[in-house]
Amino acid sequence: STFWNDRGAGAELENAIWKSGSYVQPSAQILDGRCSCTKVAEEWTTKRVKFEEELSGFDYWDDLGTRLESVSEHNGKLA
Repeated sequence: STFWNDRGAGAELENAIWKSGSYVQPSAQILDGRCSCTKVAEEWTTKRVKFEEELSGFDYWDDLGTRLESVSEHNGKLA
């Protein structure tokens, strides 16, 4: 797309989206000096209750955080 040739427009769009449209905000990806991808399993242990109704019936319920963390850094680099 030629849209991205206009650096100002591209920067404006990215800044607006990152600030308001996504949990995956670049400024929020460092936790305690570490890439947040190294804290997925730890965070899952406390936040999983929010998803219990939808996901607890699946066999991956107990280790989902560990499984996601094991692929998060690689997939984050692809995003």
